[in-house]
Amino acid sequence: MINVFRWFKLIPFIFISFLSLSFTVSSSTENQSKDQSNSNVTSLVLTNEEKRWLQQHPTLKVHNELDWAPFNYNEKGIPTGFSIEYMNSLANIIGIEVEYVSGEWGELLEKAINKELDVMLNIVKTPERQKHLIYTSSYTKNSNVIVSLEGNNISDINSLSRPKISLEMPLIAFPGLL
Repeated sequence: MINVFRWFKLIPFIFISFLSLSFTVSSSTENQSKDQSNSNVTSLVLTNEEKRWLQQHPTLKVHNELDWAPFNYNEKGIPTGFSIEYMNSLANIIGIEVEYVSGEWGELLEKAINKELDVMLNIVKTPERQKHLIYTSSYTKNSNVIVSLEGNNISDINSLSRPKISLEMPLIAFPGLL
């Protein structure tokens, strides 16, 4: 069987190229050096409370999954993926450091709930998680897709009643889907 998630690492990020960083210009940008600026990003609006918190926490502990390509994975000990690049760009804009904590999903979620992590990237909002975590607005949209070998006649969810399929666990199941 083809390991689709490993295969996605080989695909350039073209399929998510419609995503771009866009922040609102706020305070002065005179103190930003030209090499730190990005044509799409110049500054981020932060409240005074957020600025104080960041001054007290100049290094954020951010989760890094081992195998959630192309969004958040670890390749030869280096945090990689779209979400990692997004976090690195955000950290550069607001002037903080990032310490990535790598591990398995369940272990990292437990660390976030126990306040051993400051940021969880690419996490689905659920009522149970909302009891412990604070969410921001989404920075990307991820459509669920079915990938098959060429020549398969899969056209909709009903087409999946015949072939064998595999799902990565844990799966967030939607009633009536499977």
